[in-house]
Amino acid sequence: GHWINCQRSGRGIHINESMNKKGIRYEGEWCCDLYHGFGRIVYTETSDVFTGEFKYGKRFFRGKLEEFHSTDKIKCVYEGEFTDHGDDPEVHPKKNGYGVAQCYGVEDGVNPTHRFSGHFKDGERLDGAGKMEYIDSLIEIEGNAVHVYEGEFERNKSATTVVDHDMYHRVGKGSMTWKNGDTYTGDWAANQMAGKGCLKNVDGVYTGAFAADKYSGRGELQYSIKTTTGAAGKSEPE
Repeated sequence: GHWINCQRSGRGIHINESMNKKGIRYEGEWCCDLYHGFGRIVYTETSDVFTGEFKYGKRFFRGKLEEFHSTDKIKCVYEGEFTDHGDDPEVHPKKNGYGVAQCYGVEDGVNPTHRFSGHFKDGERLDGAGKMEYIDSLIEIEGNAVHVYEGEFERNKSATTVVDHDMYHRVGKGSMTWKNGDTYTGDWAANQMAGKGCLKNVDGVYTGAFAADKYSGRGELQYSIKTTTGAAGKSEPE
């Protein structure tokens, strides 16, 4: 790379494979022998990649992190805020603050399977409010092929996979819009409509009780011609 007064300055490549640190490869800009400007770090042990800004040896708090999970055969790409690790930007960054995470099948690597927007702490998603877009990658290319949920989430403690829609369930208050235009706003439990809510679809509008994604209990079903009130029949959205 470039040197000025015996110090690395300008663009260059640095490889660190010392015994007391996990290997990294830095490609980017330097100033006064420090990472400074736009750069990219590859963590050789995991093949994870951080891309972003550096300021006099410190990683800037925003950037992009690509993580590879070989067991689940997915790649997750996060763009957002990170923890400041002080003087050592070679420490693997942790997602910390607001960001957007997308997951891809490793074999595909082009079309995401889902996209989450929300808050993170110490590298993990936080329980609470967020937005999840569940994507049909085969149709996404044509533009409008996502189920979108905005509301509350809770970590699924029994999950054994890193795939977000398995690790975090829709729990609490939230709204879902399906790609066919159906919408539901209300209570959720374990990824299912459960409690009180309002479902709108081509048949009409149902407001009332739900259990396990079905009408259950008392509610009101409105059609374009008439309205019926009473015990709801067992049904579920498409």
